Amino acid sequence: MAFLPYSKGKSKHDLAVELLEQAKEWGLTPIYTLFDAWYASQKVLKTVIRLGWHFVTRLRKNRYLDGKKLKTRYRHPNWHTIGKLKGGIEVKVFRRASKFYTTSDTSLEWKAVKKLYKIRAEIEEVFRVLKQECGWQGVQQRNIKTYTNHLTFGLGSICFSGARYKKKLK
Repeated sequence: MAFLPYSKGKSKHDLAVELLEQAKEWGLTPIYTLFDAWYASQKVLKTVIRLGWHFVTRLRKNRYLDGKKLKTRYRHPNWHTIGKLKGGIEVKVFRRASKFYTTSDTSLEWKAVKKLYKIRAEIEEVFRVLKQECGWQGVQQRNIKTYTNHLTFGLGSICFSGARYKKKLK
């Protein structure tokens, strides 16, 4: 488990790249890296590929694929295609209604992408609970060590409560 608290200075994309590189140093070898459209920057996507992993994420409708805006590529609400994002990043893009999903693993079909992206949504739910129920939103600590301890305790409590909850289900 690792995180880097955001503070002015580095961008959230820079912090994401640092975390990805730290994961590689620790010997983690995920097949897929999952994140939302906000982190789907050229910098993050290229880092995931450079580390030898694949990504599954959403793209904003104003992103360009093969030099053309996604929202204007095809009129049909459900399609998929292989192309290149800015920076020469080869991806497979799926449009479902007004949303665009993408992966660097061009062999994946829609069902697999949908299943993987759903896992990302479950992770986001953990962070929603941490913010709303465990006081992560608007933390008052000014000292980075105190702030980090607060966040670590929150993550630990979520992990502990999740393990207790699973035992009750068995």
